Amino acid sequence: MRVLFLLDEVFATRERPLIERLEVGLADEGVRVVRAVPDSLREAQAGGFFVQTATFTLAGMPLSRQARVRRLLDQVSGADDRPIDVVHVMGGAAWGFAATAARLAGAPLVLEVWRAGLAGRVRAVRTALGGASPLIALCPDEGTHGELGAAGLGDIARVAPWGVHVTERERPAFSADVATSIFMVGSGRDARAFSACMEGLVRAIPNSSDARVYLDADAARRSRLWPVLRRLNLTDRVSLIDALEARRELVLVGDALLVPEAVGEHRTIVLDAMGAGMAVLAAYDARIAWMLDGVTARLVGATVPAGAPPGPASADAWADAIRDLVLNPEAGRALGRSARVHVQEHRRASAHVAAVMGVYSSLAGATTAGSIGL
Repeated sequence: MRVLFLLDEVFATRERPLIERLEVGLADEGVRVVRAVPDSLREAQAGGFFVQTATFTLAGMPLSRQARVRRLLDQVSGADDRPIDVVHVMGGAAWGFAATAARLAGAPLVLEVWRAGLAGRVRAVRTALGGASPLIALCPDEGTHGELGAAGLGDIARVAPWGVHVTERERPAFSADVATSIFMVGSGRDARAFSACMEGLVRAIPNSSDARVYLDADAARRSRLWPVLRRLNLTDRVSLIDALEARRELVLVGDALLVPEAVGEHRTIVLDAMGAGMAVLAAYDARIAWMLDGVTARLVGATVPAGAPPGPASADAWADAIRDLVLNPEAGRALGRSARVHVQEHRRASAHVAAVMGVYSSLAGATTAGSIGL
């Protein structure tokens, strides 16, 4: 079987560990993966031993899309004359391009539905295909699957729970001999949530503390956080790092991970942090099934006081959570151990690969039988 991974720039950069785990696992099943990325990532996305790489031009006039897709398919065919059996697109910016690629290649299409609120776009892709290719909406957990089912798309929705590797040994988080390191991740689109989290952090951690905070530079820019950091006198304690989520080796030696936003986005950096035994403090988000209060994370804002207005968790709620876990090392370590066990039992990378392989096999069977419905 030959599968074309079509990635947009954001997903290819942020979720590269997920992509590489899939590629290695699928290779063990005899699947040949072609990883196609936008031209802007030509130098940064070199493939491995099992992976052929290709680039394509994502931006352009709608009328030129078919020509751009044909150039990609010609490039892919030139290196291997076997047909593409499945097109798997990850990253919303590439969905339209991938639908055209599936139609021209005569291959089924798999949409990775990595966040909530995409049911309308899934339906639009289904309409655009018009039955020309079998379609599956692949969900990283049960919450997203339920949303698609409620939208009348349950017949094409499948669950392939995202998984990660778990560290072999429990790591010594919150060591008394090392300064506490706190990482904050997210898109930055919810500026109020990021600001409240930072306000809580400065209230919880005394000025005498040598704790360091690390934040994705793009998220800080998007959430307009730098003026907040200046007002809170935190600029000398916060480091901004480009593409922080792609730098897992840096994040996963930290002690705590803060996730301020509740926007229904799935990010494997959170699962990786759990698997590494970090203490995760996250805004309550009912749409992310792996966020279990007291088991995998401390969920901030899970209970809202009577009469409180809707919106992100308050700075006071964040301060309380940070005091309970970051300033209480044994409680932080206990939460990290609990999360690591849960990920080991329920969110393994091997299970993710098996679920994706099952979807591919069902699609190949449907195509062979000449069936559009699944």
